[in-house]
Amino acid sequence: MNSASRPGPVANALAIAGFVVVVIIIIWGLIHLSTLASPWLSSLFSPAGTSQTPLEVQAPGSAVSGQPFTLTWSSPASAQGTYGLIYPCSAALSFRAVSASSTQANIPCGAAFTVSGNSVSLVPLLAGTTTINEPLSIIFTPAFGSGGASAQGSATIAIKPGANPIAPASVATASAPAQVVSSGRPDLAVRIISATGDGSGNATLVFEIANNGSGASDRYSFTVYLPTVSRSYTYYSPDQSPLSPGSHIVNTLHFTQAVSGTISIVVNASRDVDQTNNYASAALSMPYSPQPPYQQYYPQYYPQPYPYVSY
Repeated sequence: MNSASRPGPVANALAIAGFVVVVIIIIWGLIHLSTLASPWLSSLFSPAGTSQTPLEVQAPGSAVSGQPFTLTWSSPASAQGTYGLIYPCSAALSFRAVSASSTQANIPCGAAFTVSGNSVSLVPLLAGTTTINEPLSIIFTPAFGSGGASAQGSATIAIKPGANPIAPASVATASAPAQVVSSGRPDLAVRIISATGDGSGNATLVFEIANNGSGASDRYSFTVYLPTVSRSYTYYSPDQSPLSPGSHIVNTLHFTQAVSGTISIVVNASRDVDQTNNYASAALSMPYSPQPPYQQYYPQYYPQPYPYVSY
């Protein structure tokens, strides 16, 4: 080969520079790919049951009806998120939360009641004279994008009757003829007050359920259809307490992995005079999709949305 056919120094330099650029692009792509795949790999190779870490919940061994006590719990490794208090429904027992200003708020049973910090002051209200062993659970839901894991813990406390026990409803009506509040029929209606979301995929739905009829309702429930990433999530509420004529209740439902779409609510009630107002819908507009596109194609590697209701 003669010297005229050999590449010159400039051509050699350009070839070396091009090779270096290709190597840099490949290395950058591998690093970026490993970052995107880390959630998949961690879920594939993590031991079963490690997706939820335990919380250490502490409560006194017993408490007296009408007297406050404090429930405390530990913080998970990532404390960026929300805490919810849940206790099972019982006709004889309910709880109230005491705020810093000494005001009390009723805590619904069977649904997560949002609490802040690592403690809450509770007042038990026990009907009757029999001690009840009640489990209290704390659920931690990490903020989306924080990298934390959900956590849960519980503690059981013996609730004892107070000096002046609250009479159960069955006892109160057994000694006297039942008083008929009205002879009419209930008419439950649902109305959406607001539906908002943030750039992290967290959304909040506020809605009101009112009894516009002339009679008290039976126990009822509601179903909420939520727009979430790669799937539509359905929330089924536990049974709700009856509503008297003219009364109403405002519910706040929080959920994660929200996307723009339509939220629908259906109130499941019996004996309603008008069933047409048992349904409501509203558009949810998110600032932008909180999930990268690959989560839509690999939903099995990501947790279900976690909705919880506060009142």
